[in-house]
Amino acid sequence: MKLSLYNHPVRAAALFLAVTLLGLPSAALSETNDVVSSGRQFVDLLAKGNFARAVTQFNPTMTKVVPEAKLGEIWQGLQAQTGAFKRTLGARAEKRMDYDIVLVTCEFARTNLDVKVVFNSNRQVAGLFFVPSRSAAPSETNDVVSSGRQFVDLLAKGNFAAAVTQFDPTMTKAAPEAKLGEIWQGLQAQTGAFKRALGARAEKLMGYDIVLVTCEFTRTNLDVKVVFNSNRQVAGLFFVPSRSAAPPPPPYVRTNAFRERPVTVGSSEWPLPGTLAVPVGDGPWPAVVLVHGSGPEDRDETVGAIKPFRDLAEGLASRGIAVLRYEKRTKEHGLRMAAQVRTITLQEETVDDARSAVAKLRTTEGIDARRIFVLGHSLGGFAAPRIGKGDPGIAGLIIMAGSTRPLEDIVIDQVRYLRSLDATQGSGATLDSLARMEAEAAKVKYLTAADVTNANLLVGAAAAYWLDLRAYDAPATAKALKQRILVLQGERDYQVTQADFNGWKTALGALPNVTFRLYPKLNHCFVAGTGKSTPSEYTQPGYVAEEVVADIAAWVLAK
Repeated sequence: MKLSLYNHPVRAAALFLAVTLLGLPSAALSETNDVVSSGRQFVDLLAKGNFARAVTQFNPTMTKVVPEAKLGEIWQGLQAQTGAFKRTLGARAEKRMDYDIVLVTCEFARTNLDVKVVFNSNRQVAGLFFVPSRSAAPSETNDVVSSGRQFVDLLAKGNFAAAVTQFDPTMTKAAPEAKLGEIWQGLQAQTGAFKRALGARAEKLMGYDIVLVTCEFTRTNLDVKVVFNSNRQVAGLFFVPSRSAAPPPPPYVRTNAFRERPVTVGSSEWPLPGTLAVPVGDGPWPAVVLVHGSGPEDRDETVGAIKPFRDLAEGLASRGIAVLRYEKRTKEHGLRMAAQVRTITLQEETVDDARSAVAKLRTTEGIDARRIFVLGHSLGGFAAPRIGKGDPGIAGLIIMAGSTRPLEDIVIDQVRYLRSLDATQGSGATLDSLARMEAEAAKVKYLTAADVTNANLLVGAAAAYWLDLRAYDAPATAKALKQRILVLQGERDYQVTQADFNGWKTALGALPNVTFRLYPKLNHCFVAGTGKSTPSEYTQPGYVAEEVVADIAAWVLAK
């Protein structure tokens, strides 16, 4: 798995340590995570009063028994007894016969309840119950939360020698004291200095206790995710964007203009859960496949409080365009991908699954197989010409903030930019971390074919990954394509900059099949702002700008 600042420094931080939850069957873990996520999302719809969207997930029997108005009455009647809904505390999944049962523990004003969501084999809601919470006893929960807080406190104090004594054998081997120190210092090179822990919560997953400690850094907030085994040893460590409730849909989305349904894309070896948004009506509709940036992305490409792919999917579906988005392979099958880090290239990370998604749309009822487009953001934009080259039947490519410069150079430029935002980050540790990254980036330049089996990571990726990128010239590949191409860039983007946009223009500017759009106020996620773009923008609710959605829709629908 690769470490990259390419798409978002906060998101990329999660890749500093790819050894997590080792020993779990990866297929079972991904399946459990998927159904738990579905249960959480359904409860989130109830909490927001979005009953119209919630009932679209029902099976036929539930649809008949509990229409939208009835569901609203049930939820309001529940709160009349329990007090107002406040938040979700955790979720767990069970399997009974052919049903997946997700119990989402919810805090209400006067009590806690488990919202029991029953899914059938088609991932439709086949049952809904509200039952007394059976979560861990308070003393047990408080105990593990305290352990998580104490571990993070050791990291914050730089006491890595004490921290590693809490590791299980696998973590001890993967992250010895010096390595753990590098990880923590490298994290702060991106996020700014650690300031304080804001809170913590615990979840239970397949025998593991997971504590998420929300931490405030100078430039952003992160959840430090500490995974404990049954012996209360640290079996995994993540740094992930702080999870908050999903923001409401953008104002330009018309939720009655489309319907969403769950789908699965990818091969049988690498199945990926996804969501297909289809306009209301008979069609056939043009369609767009969304391809993620770097890092372990979810289908919404969530960054803090921002969900760019959700905005694009719902915005385009509101304008008569079907959209398919899915969990990225490095998120859904993270453990298996980490085990194959020595051989992973852009092909396995991104390209194969995007082509599989296109192939699925071609056989989907209501989709115009001749008008299927690929939209790639960040790393996905960089990969888009490669995806298009392998499938000439793709109608067109949309490149959003796609790079044209070497990735290792972009990583270093981003770290330098982030350091320039805050003079207080010029500490010796941060300077040392930057110097190490610069030294590793320099080594990338000197890799040869003889290094392809070398498992040592440079700037977070193995030699095979870097050599594959070097052999791929995105602008030159795009220049040889006959498909239509739309290139979009935010002028405030510090992660993929106007230098990259100019690289596309230099290579493709004279071609009649290529269109360019530059947006002065938009950042890397195409969210509007003013002044210098900073990571803290991603912690504030925002939407992909409506002008971007309108431009993409007009381009796709043009004859």
